[in-house]
Amino acid sequence: MTSPTENLAPLLERAAESIRGGRDFFIAVHRNPDGDSLGCALAMASVLKRLGKRVYIYSHSPLPENISFLPGYGEIHAQELPPAERVFDTAVMMECSSPSRGGEVEHILGRASSVINIDHHRTFEPYGTVNCVDPLSSSAAEIVYRLIADNLKMGLTPDEASCLYVGVATDTGRFLYPATTAQTHRAAADFIEAGAAFADMNAKIFMTKAYPALKLLGRALEKLYLEDAGRTAVSVLTVKDFEDCGAAAQHTEEIVNHGLMAPGVEVSVLFREEPERITVNFRSRGNRDVSLIAAGFGGGGHRNAAGCKLSHKALSEVMTEILRAVSALYE
Repeated sequence: MTSPTENLAPLLERAAESIRGGRDFFIAVHRNPDGDSLGCALAMASVLKRLGKRVYIYSHSPLPENISFLPGYGEIHAQELPPAERVFDTAVMMECSSPSRGGEVEHILGRASSVINIDHHRTFEPYGTVNCVDPLSSSAAEIVYRLIADNLKMGLTPDEASCLYVGVATDTGRFLYPATTAQTHRAAADFIEAGAAFADMNAKIFMTKAYPALKLLGRALEKLYLEDAGRTAVSVLTVKDFEDCGAAAQHTEEIVNHGLMAPGVEVSVLFREEPERITVNFRSRGNRDVSLIAAGFGGGGHRNAAGCKLSHKALSEVMTEILRAVSALYE
C-alpha cells in the first residue's frame, strides 16, 4: 500500500481504545533502530506504565550507542525475544512498514488481540488491526505525540518529552528536511515546555561522534565521486572499509547526507557492502523522488530520504542497476 492515510484522527482514537483495554504490551522498533523509532518506543512505554500496563520493548538489532542517553534505554531488550509462553494482548510496531521490519515477530503479532502500526513512511503494508500511518508527518514521534496528548489525554513527563524530541530532531535532520512543518515546530516547543533537555541532547546527538564513525566518514568522503554531470554524489563503503575503521553499520548514520553538500548535487547515494547484502541509502533535494527508486528494489521511505537492501548480488552489479535508475530521474 502506498497511498497516504486519509484521516488519521479516527485511527488514533481506535489505537487509544486498544491501549485503554490492553494489559500486556509488546513494542517493537524497526531493524537498525534510529532516534525516532527508539524515542517513540520509550515514550510510549513510559506512558503505558503510567497507565498501569506491562511492557516489553524489543529490538531485533543491536542498539545504537549514540543515543544511549535516552531515558529508559537500558529497558530495551536488544536481540532478545520474550519467552515463548508469554502472550501479549496488544502489540505496537514503531516505524515498521511490514512485520518483518520488526524482526521475527509474526508469532507474537498473530497471537495479539490488537496490533497498532505507527509509521510515517509512504510505502507500507496495512498489517495492523489499526494502521496509524501518516506520510505527511515529519516523524513517528509527531504521531505518537498526537496519540498521547489528543487521544489518551495525557501530559508528558520530562523524560517522555526528551524521547519524543529526539525522535523529531533526528528524523527531520535538525529540522532541515522538507517534511518539517509548522506543526513539527509546535510539537518540539511542547516537548521543551514539558521539560525536554533539548540543548544537552542536541550536543550529544549532533556534536558527538564515536571515533570509528569519524574514521568511516573520512573514508566515505575520500571515495566520494560525482555522476550525471555533477547531479549525483556517490559513495561506497566496502567490508574492508568497515574493518579498517573498526566500524559497524550504526556508524554510517548521516554519511549519505554529506553528498548533498556539494553545489549542484540533487541526489546522494551511499552503497554499504555487508557480509550478506548490499544496503543502499538515498537522499535528494526538491522533487527528486528517491522513494520510487527504493521501492523498485524492494525498499521504501520518503521522497527525499529512502533506502533498500539487496542480497545475492555483487556490489558492482547493484551499483550499476541503482545508478542507472538514478540517472533516469533526470530524464
